[in-house]
Amino acid sequence: MTTFTQALRSTFGFTARSTNTAAADLAASMPAWTGKLQEGSTDVRVRYVQQAMNLWLSSKGQPALTVDGRFGPKLTAAVKEFQREQGAMADGIVGPRTVELFKQWAGVDRPPAVDPLRPVEPSQPGRIPQLKSGDVVLQRSQSGLSDAIANASNSNFSHVGVVEMVNGRPYVIEAVQPVRRIPFEQWKAQGRGGKIEVRRMPGLSDDAARRIVAKANTFVGRPYDIRYRWDDDKIYCSELVMKAYAAAGLTVGKVESLGSLNLTAADKARARQLGVSLSETLITPDSLAKDSRLTTLYSDFFN
Repeated sequence: MTTFTQALRSTFGFTARSTNTAAADLAASMPAWTGKLQEGSTDVRVRYVQQAMNLWLSSKGQPALTVDGRFGPKLTAAVKEFQREQGAMADGIVGPRTVELFKQWAGVDRPPAVDPLRPVEPSQPGRIPQLKSGDVVLQRSQSGLSDAIANASNSNFSHVGVVEMVNGRPYVIEAVQPVRRIPFEQWKAQGRGGKIEVRRMPGLSDDAARRIVAKANTFVGRPYDIRYRWDDDKIYCSELVMKAYAAAGLTVGKVESLGSLNLTAADKARARQLGVSLSETLITPDSLAKDSRLTTLYSDFFN
């Protein structure tokens, strides 16, 4: 079984995926595109454009842009260079055509079709109900850190995200490396055994749901936080959910100290070596799974 120490080593010593794979993943996660973005835009989709251009720039050995959600002169210049290379009019404006060109460059013609009410596999109980923006979804991921997180909190869960419905299609905003939004079915498939749990806050208003997903989307493109700090420069999965709900004036989950979790003496010593204080407070996926303010809508997990 992977220990906390082993997981931290594997996380710090990981080999990055290829640019082509990352580009295909990003292209598949892009929302349906309407309208245009240009210099001066601050739409949440600007982060997708910045990430897309960074992947393209990386493939050419050029330095990355800052992913901050602001459409500035450097992004305009990168978009123009990309458009010019693809044989399109180099105006620096990002509309459906430029997005389609990026998808073609990434090897993804269009996002995969998703039926949110698709029957689950026979080994799993029932049918996943219609999802709503603001739903909290949990799973046990297949990352190197997964077992350490689940074991430390004596839980089935090591990863959590928040649902956003876009044109009737469910997506999940999740804090990985980096924070991203991907189609729900892709998110579900990445979990161990495809098992998930869906939790919902009863009576959540449409306005509150909009605030939750709007806040979650502000984190898209930011790095994953391996040290579980509370600043917004880097984000980990359950922190994203907690802060997204807080933007709607709602509290979910429970804050606890790292030292209160189920860590061995060796694990605690290794955490100190990495500069992670045992007094550091954090929120775990398990605390969201056990929060009585959220009701279980669907679960593949049975204790």
